[in-house]
Amino acid sequence: MPVADAMNQLPDNTKTIMEKLVTNELKANVKRQLDAIGQKCKELLLMFEDGLSDKEIAEFLSYSNAAVVKTTRLRCLDKLRERILG
Repeated sequence: MPVADAMNQLPDNTKTIMEKLVTNELKANVKRQLDAIGQKCKELLLMFEDGLSDKEIAEFLSYSNAAVVKTTRLRCLDKLRERILG
């Protein structure tokens, strides 16, 4: 039986608890993988997640320009995606 089907058969309060546990585990995994891809990638991705533009990140982290930040960000995302998805 697929996990989604099994989850749908649980009582609402149990389903909510299970969803929170799964969400917390996913967040913990992303945090572990962020740590694993290196401090510079982690910092850049977290700044982007916080809403900073590539230009702002370039200034803050001393990259030469926003285009370099964008390229680096995409490479970092690829590393993160590869680690999470295996």
